[in-house]
This record gives sequence, structure tokens and C-alpha cells, in this order.
Amino acid sequence: MKRLFFCIAFAALPHFALAQTSEPPKAEAPAVVAPAPEPEPANDPMAVVRWFYPLRVETSPPPFSARLQKLFEAADANSKKLNAPVAGLDFGFQVNSQDTEPGYEKTLRFTPRRSDGKRTRVRVTLRNYRAVELIYDLVFENGRWVVDDVRSTREPRWVLSRLYMSGAKEK
Repeated sequence: MKRLFFCIAFAALPHFALAQTSEPPKAEAPAVVAPAPEPEPANDPMAVVRWFYPLRVETSPPPFSARLQKLFEAADANSKKLNAPVAGLDFGFQVNSQDTEPGYEKTLRFTPRRSDGKRTRVRVTLRNYRAVELIYDLVFENGRWVVDDVRSTREPRWVLSRLYMSGAKEK
């Protein structure tokens, strides 16, 4: 209780000091701290894949290809119609789970795979309650790299575009 009293009294000291001066305090312009703009993924496949980590919740549209974006939107529309999550939207594909293990970010590894200048792959491994390995397929579309598909190579195995197609058809 004494500690609480001293904390309150200490916090109030500047107000008492200002009240004792004869001249009113000068109003200072409040410091405006604008949030740093979210960087666009660089025109680099590795940077595009890194964009998905840390996990994002509706901050901006994902860097998906037109094909994958169309499939995502169809699954999302069906999910809203059913008022329930559908296949592809019922887990975080980036971590192959609905939840994340504390510290999973420390286990993230990104490895470039083959590339032909128009298509490329990036392998992502992490530990999230179990070993996770994902392959991101990217395409060069409209002057930038975008994700065209993602697949899990370990159980449970899935392909994101197929999940979105299935989610769009759920009843």
C-alpha cells in the first residue's frame, strides 16, 4: 500500500511543480508518430514469401497470383455465405495449423529452389508443434513475383489451390 501511495505521489510531482510557477506552461505541439508503412514485398521471390511471416490478419491483400486470388475470393465468399470457415480458410496455411507454438518464428528457414525466370520455388521449414515443410510456387506476373500455390510436403499434406476450390464448393 505504501508503494502505491509513493508511486501516485511521485507521478503527481510535476503537476504540483507546474502549479507553483507564475507563468502558465507553454503548450507544445504533440509529437506525431506515424506508423511505418508496411513495405511491399520486393521484386524478389524470397521477400515475397517472407511477407507471410509473421502471420498477418487482414492487413493487406496477400501477394497472390490472379489465379490463386480468384480461388481465394471464391472460398471466402462461400465462407461468408455459410457463416463458417471452409477448406483453405480454416487454418493458417503458413504454419500448417490453426495455432502457433510460442517461438515458432525462430525456427523459420527459407531456401530458394529452382527458377527459370518466370517460375520459381521457395522451401519454408519451421517447427510448429511438429516439423513443417511448405513449398511456395511463385510466378512472375505483371512485373512482379507472386505466390501461385503453396503445398505441404508433410502430413497433413495439401495443396492450397485445391483447398480453396473445395472451400468454394462446400455446402
